[in-house]
Amino acid sequence: MSVVGHQDFWVVGSRMYFKRDAIGGTAQPWMDLGVIETANPNFETEKLTLQDSDGGLKRIVDEAVASIDETYDIVCSNLNMENLSLLFLADRPESFVQTAEEDYVVHAAVKGYLLKIHDDDADSTLLFNMTSIIGVTDGGSLTEVTTLGTIVKATKTLTFIGVDLTAPLAAGKKFMVHADGLADKANARSYTIVSSSFPAADTIVVVEQSPSSDETGLTGTTRVSYENAGKIYDPTDDWEVVSLDRGFIRILSTGAIATGSVTVYFYKTALTGSRQFNPQESQDEVKGEVLIFWGRDINSRQTVRQGRVSLTPNTTALSADDFSSMTLSARIINDLTADTPAGRVVFFKGDLPATS
Repeated sequence: MSVVGHQDFWVVGSRMYFKRDAIGGTAQPWMDLGVIETANPNFETEKLTLQDSDGGLKRIVDEAVASIDETYDIVCSNLNMENLSLLFLADRPESFVQTAEEDYVVHAAVKGYLLKIHDDDADSTLLFNMTSIIGVTDGGSLTEVTTLGTIVKATKTLTFIGVDLTAPLAAGKKFMVHADGLADKANARSYTIVSSSFPAADTIVVVEQSPSSDETGLTGTTRVSYENAGKIYDPTDDWEVVSLDRGFIRILSTGAIATGSVTVYFYKTALTGSRQFNPQESQDEVKGEVLIFWGRDINSRQTVRQGRVSLTPNTTALSADDFSSMTLSARIINDLTADTPAGRVVFFKGDLPATS
């Protein structure tokens, strides 16, 4: 029992809901911040004191409150994009679209260092979440064929249908399998040839690198590029994938790639949804309406603090040893157009205790 006679004893938890002010004239929805520590109001008051010094002894004859500052430090464990946008003083998260497609872009390469994959637009947007790095070339001309028919992972064998390619695909040479037509886009990559043969009507090529999975029925749909005047760099000796997710490869210091420009072929993973925001875009505190609920007895008794607040980032506690959290400072601000400028507190669920 939390109510004993006229007394109401609290063992309490909290929830906070927030609605930003309109952005660019567009009304914003209510947000549930999720799991938070119990929200405690903190008050700072400034008092004016009137003293009477008649007779040489100062006596306090009156006091008045000059100002009151009500704040809450909201410790939040839900680090979703909506909450993070509040932490970084950004507008709400916006759409992020990355199309699943193959592309090739000229990149600057420094021997022995990382190379970050970027797009080919004017501002060289950095890219993330690659399905495959197909290959790295010197930008010279390559020869394309569409006669690849099958890929067998277990034997590292690729079969080119109805053509003798043993000369351009001789042992030690490299070629790239492009993504179009593949069921498994991770098979789109560079391969170094171990051996090639033309036992009958097809060219059988055994490669050094292991394909991702088996493929059949590719003839006419999947492009293969092999070296002509251009050079395809070796994916083991000249460069290596550091992270497909983060979009990094390494230019090996012992390889054939010199510091300068290279052309990187890659396949991007499809991404959609509200995945990005621009930090400090609001250039001020984030303001809006707040509902802070204090629930007791499995929410059979609830009280709410309603008002307007400005939210500012406070601290973060990102950790690998415990659940991470962030702290937002919410300051009650007066809405002078409202009947209750500082909002209200409502005990809206549960029986009231006795009056005395």
